Amino acid sequence: MRSIMLRSTITNTRYGVLWLLLSISPVFAQAPGVVDFNPKRFTMNNPATVGVDVQFDQAMDETTLQSPNFLVYGESSGFHDGTYGYNGGAFTATFTPTNPFEAGERVIVILTQGVLNSGGTPLVASLQWSFYIQVTGGTAKFNLDSTYATDNGAHFVGVGYLNNDADLDIAIPHSKGDNVHTWLNLGNGDFSREEILTVGDSPRALTIGDFDRDGDLDIIVSNQLTHNLTLLLNNGDGTYSTQSPISVGLEPVHVISGDLNGDGALDLAVVTSVSLELSILFNNGNATFQTPVNYALTRTPGASFIGDYNNDGFMDVVVTNFGGGNHIVSLFTNDGTGALGAAQEFDTGTAPRIILGQDFNADGWLDVATVDRDLPGISILLNDGAGGFLARSDVTFGSDPFSLAVGDLDGDLDADLVVTDNLDNVIQVLLNDGARA
Repeated sequence: MRSIMLRSTITNTRYGVLWLLLSISPVFAQAPGVVDFNPKRFTMNNPATVGVDVQFDQAMDETTLQSPNFLVYGESSGFHDGTYGYNGGAFTATFTPTNPFEAGERVIVILTQGVLNSGGTPLVASLQWSFYIQVTGGTAKFNLDSTYATDNGAHFVGVGYLNNDADLDIAIPHSKGDNVHTWLNLGNGDFSREEILTVGDSPRALTIGDFDRDGDLDIIVSNQLTHNLTLLLNNGDGTYSTQSPISVGLEPVHVISGDLNGDGALDLAVVTSVSLELSILFNNGNATFQTPVNYALTRTPGASFIGDYNNDGFMDVVVTNFGGGNHIVSLFTNDGTGALGAAQEFDTGTAPRIILGQDFNADGWLDVATVDRDLPGISILLNDGAGGFLARSDVTFGSDPFSLAVGDLDGDLDADLVVTDNLDNVIQVLLNDGARA
């Protein structure tokens, strides 16, 4: 941007002559942008020790290219410490993690508007992208190794480094017991139940994340019949302290976390089955949350997922909806501030419940998979390359498919699926054939 500066000089006051000297000086305040980054979006071949590099289009202020403005977050391992660097000649910032990521986990890079150029101008907008850590040696064949007794109503399971020992632990809500059980990994794949934590009435789902940015993974639970969320803050050793309930709409059935406004703090997306709302709760950065911002849903929601579906660097939200004879996926795109646009609706299979995002055909765009209980089976909606979805393709099987997980199960660098069946009492493994269509 070019500005004109007006400078007045009185050169001869005796004759009342006023000379105005106009000096035009270029003042460049163009907001910096990102021209390239590595690893690329949604790639699955990244080693556990992979670093991150970001190339800008102009000289940057090196002191701002570090935490809390440049963050790297593993969904199982939390926010990562590491070494930051900057190559001024190439306008490139780098991050090398201190500890490795977890095999198979999604890693999210966050650049906030605290990143400044050398003149002090911030990024035009925050930027996020995600990639996956490579799984090696998988065969997609499983043996029943151990069985652990637990309470009734275990509809959901979450995993993460709950006690920071680099072994994946487990947290399970129980809708019949009104509690959450945490199970700590002993380091050999065996588990010991650590705590039974009382929460609200009929907990249906949970999300694990470092909500207070203290380096430990916390837990937030959706309680369907008390119409609230329970925040369980990690004490630093894998034990938890229960905080005051967080009020939301009527009958929250699912909760998920992600940074929706690009400030480096994990926010919440909650769907409520009676209020028929998608509620966004912005994190103040210390695990306290603002009043929910609600978006109306036209049908009963099952679950939601946070991801960047139009590759604009902002995290969007997708929701499964069923009822009224129509079964849809609703896509809410983010304007970069955390505000969501009007829902775009896409047809999916009957009675869709769980939804996950993944690039199933490796084209660099995020797709979705839904579990459809009345199909029965799953539906895959491939991204159309413009931030929407193509017509669904269905895979039918089982009697009552209930829940869904995604990952590279056979180590061939594409995304496979695991589905539980509520009536047949089996687990279905669906391997990706690697086709790119």
